[in-house]
Amino acid sequence: MDEQKVRKIVKDEMEKNYRSGTPKVPPHRHNGVDNLKISNTNILAGKTNTIGIIITPGDSTENKATYDGVNNPKQVTFYGIAFDTAHSPTQGKASLSGTAFLGPTNQVSDTISVGSSVPNVTQSNLCSFFHLSGGAWSPFVSTDNVNLCSLINESGDQIGSIQVVSWTNTSLTISAPLDSGWEIIGNITIT
Repeated sequence: MDEQKVRKIVKDEMEKNYRSGTPKVPPHRHNGVDNLKISNTNILAGKTNTIGIIITPGDSTENKATYDGVNNPKQVTFYGIAFDTAHSPTQGKASLSGTAFLGPTNQVSDTISVGSSVPNVTQSNLCSFFHLSGGAWSPFVSTDNVNLCSLINESGDQIGSIQVVSWTNTSLTISAPLDSGWEIIGNITIT
């Protein structure tokens, strides 16, 4: 069997495959002009970024940060603690955690409402707040579906928050307003 006959057999088999259903690789040529184009949104995230942060008092304009060099981010996770810096000894402390999913998501529970003002971002969190009262620590737990992280005291007042405010395939911007007398320390993981 000569090379020409082998090429014809391969070509015929490829055409049969193409006509019988969706081929795994669409027909294309490697001629530098009509090559198959791959969008950056079809590339899986290749790395995880973990960033340690310390948030001090400031408003949402002052406490805004953009992280460049992320690769097609899909999820942001925050784990951290907050504590009262205005009193010695501290009068309040909290354990904070939250997750933001970037991109369209399927909301399957009718008990969860997506309240984020950023399109295609689903953010939710848990705050376990402890307040020193009469020599004993009193717990208060809160959640919301608006921020990556919310610091809410025992009276239900929001002391601070972290929110994903914008993102692209290569960067992520967060805003973190925080009342005076408080500090948040934690890790943000971007995958």
